[in-house]
Amino acid sequence: MSLTKINRVVILGIIGLVIVRFILIIGPLIEPGRGITVDSEQYISLANNLIESGRYVTQISPLLDLWRAPGYSFFLAAVLWVSGGSLTAVLILQYFFGLLCAYFIYLLGKETLDERVGVMAAILFLLSPNALFWSATFMTEILFTVGLVLALLWASRAAKGQFPMWVIGILFGVMTLVRPIGLYLFVLWGIWFLWHSWKAEWISVGRKLAVLVFAFTAVVSPWFIRNYITHGEFTLSTVSEATVKSYHLALSLVEAKGIPWEEAKIEVNTLDSEGSALISILKTYPVDFLKVQLRGIARTVMGIEVGTWMELISAQSYQGSGILEGLLSLNFSKVSEAVRSILSSGNPAALLLITWGLLYTLLLFILGAIGVIRLMFYMDVELRYMGILMVVTILYLVVVPGAAGEARFRVPVEPLFAYLAATPFMHKAEKK
Repeated sequence: MSLTKINRVVILGIIGLVIVRFILIIGPLIEPGRGITVDSEQYISLANNLIESGRYVTQISPLLDLWRAPGYSFFLAAVLWVSGGSLTAVLILQYFFGLLCAYFIYLLGKETLDERVGVMAAILFLLSPNALFWSATFMTEILFTVGLVLALLWASRAAKGQFPMWVIGILFGVMTLVRPIGLYLFVLWGIWFLWHSWKAEWISVGRKLAVLVFAFTAVVSPWFIRNYITHGEFTLSTVSEATVKSYHLALSLVEAKGIPWEEAKIEVNTLDSEGSALISILKTYPVDFLKVQLRGIARTVMGIEVGTWMELISAQSYQGSGILEGLLSLNFSKVSEAVRSILSSGNPAALLLITWGLLYTLLLFILGAIGVIRLMFYMDVELRYMGILMVVTILYLVVVPGAAGEARFRVPVEPLFAYLAATPFMHKAEKK
């Protein structure tokens, strides 16, 4: 097959993927309510109040504006205002954000390795069910993801002196207003920049880092000040503190005592009023604390949420089959029983989605591991630095949610996984 024919096949394949992805989310485009979760209701309420009153408040809770960082709600408000309140317009835009992620990761692969890697990275990302379906919900994931991939692309150019640092700082600030987890991720990126530049002239490095930090601070600090003035708390968001109590600590008590989750939350608050709930639970139930952390991380790593996917595709509720639990516990008899149960229930779509998710994850991880090894031994030092930045970013975003981990938390690192998984397809590399 000639090169021209191969290119045509690849282009047709990508177009086919784009069309299939669109078809799979036709349901929520027609009925946007399918993409509304409990969290979505909060974002939409805040966005509607922004449009109606110009104030970032909601009747749902007087402290919700302190809980939810403003980035995604402002995005929703802008799109709803322009589109006359169309939720479908939001989902269509988020669908194109997914395509932008594929394009940016293509550019990153092309610029850092070769075009073949860029194309494969884009294709691998477009194959992701997790990224596709969560982009069809009113959640922060795809907006944060497109920002993260663009930041990586710009960082690779900035490392060569071909892009201004202050623009990356502004972008990271906006990303952090969308998802507060970006705050500490920015710190890790700053450390990476210092390590990457350790051989350069320190005055020049210091100037660039100062510009990066200043631009980032200029974006996020107004919200810290606003929360201090409005609520008396100098913070970006209280979501992290609440997550620690409701998930990391309360779920540890659920695991240890077998009590209901709501009862565990009350006990955590009681322990906090008497001292430190974190220290008390870590001392008393260290094994149970570790168990719930590992279980949450495993959910994020697996990246499969068939209940949400089924709701989006068919508006059918799905309570779970037990397949993932069986796989995580290595109980293959439970897996076999769950498969038989799905087949006998007349709902093969769930099995197809689980199979898609599992095969995709397996493919991504195997190729990604090979890619990391190759990058670490690749002759170009800059590529090793970029590979390390990606690995650190992946580990941070996957591990930090801990017990609160869900499949959607893997969405922002899907393009990074895709890039690493595409690197085995690069031209033969020389070892260091």
